[in-house]
Amino acid sequence: MKERMERVSELMKREVTVILQTEIDDPLTEHITITDVEVTKDLQLARVFYSVPDDMDKEDVRRALQGRAKFIRWELAKRIRIKHIPKISFREDRLEEYKQKVDELFDRLNAEREEKKGIENEQ
Repeated sequence: MKERMERVSELMKREVTVILQTEIDDPLTEHITITDVEVTKDLQLARVFYSVPDDMDKEDVRRALQGRAKFIRWELAKRIRIKHIPKISFREDRLEEYKQKVDELFDRLNAEREEKKGIENEQ
């Protein structure tokens, strides 16, 4: 079952990307990157994770995607041969944002450690 979920997830990721690039003419969805798709075990729901450039209004993008979810699902039904196409829920992928924050914390800790070493060496 897990293998099937993974196959469906990968297929949906690829097809949602194509649909956004070729079927939807909206500047808000032009620069979206689909980063992952997670489907529930019963294949009733698909969480589509996306990232957008920092200079875009994330709330506007979210609304644009949610507003086109039914159309995207309809397009998926034409492209993917499974009994039931999952309902789509879009979620912003914040993994890169979290990675950046963790890197900043490590940089700050390293700077403090170096500063402490410098003070100890002076004494």
